[in-house]
Amino acid sequence: MTFMTHDRGRRSRAASWFGWSLATVVAVAIVGFLVAAGLVIWLYGVALPAHHDRTVDWQLADNRRWAAQAQQRLVAAAADGTLSDEELDAALGRKWIADRSSDQRLTLVAEHTGTDEGRLCYTYVLPLPLGPQVQVTRTESTRCPVIPAR
Repeated sequence: MTFMTHDRGRRSRAASWFGWSLATVVAVAIVGFLVAAGLVIWLYGVALPAHHDRTVDWQLADNRRWAAQAQQRLVAAAADGTLSDEELDAALGRKWIADRSSDQRLTLVAEHTGTDEGRLCYTYVLPLPLGPQVQVTRTESTRCPVIPAR
């Protein structure tokens, strides 16, 4: 009889050890899953939106730098009294339209592409006649007309 009791004791100790081992493995797996799920939630809820906002801010700043440089290039190109399409391409890139219908001013609209949120259009107004003292005004807009690429 003691032999059987001793055998049951070994079995119960082995079963107890196996039970605790299994419970530990399952607990570690659950904790690992929760950590991974928390990381995914943090990534999609915090990190990626913040990165997106920084990217849009960077694109807007880049667009504004481009527009300021384009304004300076327009002033330089208009100094000789004329503005050819080639000079406008060099100053504004390939996406611009011109309104030459007024005798008092030349209006140009140029688009600098980015993402939809980072896309801006700029209207440049040059008083006529053109020459070395021309003052170019620039206006920023988030609404762009359809401008065909040249």
